[in-house]
Amino acid sequence: MTSFHSAYLGKRLQDLLDLAHVQMQTVYGDRGLDIPVIGSSTLQTLKPGVKLSLSDLARILNQPHQLVAQRVRKLVALGLAQGAPDPNDGRRTEYTLTAAGANQWRILNEIMSEAEAVNQQLFEEIEVDLIETLEAAISRLNSVGLDQRFTVNTSKPSSEI
Repeated sequence: MTSFHSAYLGKRLQDLLDLAHVQMQTVYGDRGLDIPVIGSSTLQTLKPGVKLSLSDLARILNQPHQLVAQRVRKLVALGLAQGAPDPNDGRRTEYTLTAAGANQWRILNEIMSEAEAVNQQLFEEIEVDLIETLEAAISRLNSVGLDQRFTVNTSKPSSEI
């Protein structure tokens, strides 16, 4: 494996993301889940019996409206979701899962339950809870962004940043 300078944080995170996506797509295929990994959170949020608008999904997923719209369109194209006008607000469309979508949701939900145990095993192997560490990094960068960190006097100890 090629070793990159520690300054390439983004590249290494992307490498991990790409590897996880490829490997999870194989798991999905083996289990009969016919959606791209990248749309998993959208399908899981749009669970059986729930009606949500694009705005609702974007807020819940903390993702841009346009990105959520693309993912919902994909679910609709796959026959997993359907839209209907909101009876209380004609400007909104509410999305629900179709019967096929509910079946795919159940498969995804089972995979995600197993993924928690698989991830925990990985975290024990690498001796770090990666989710906790990523959440901490995100929190710190939201408090003091990289742009601010570059302008801070580099002689200050990191504990003072």
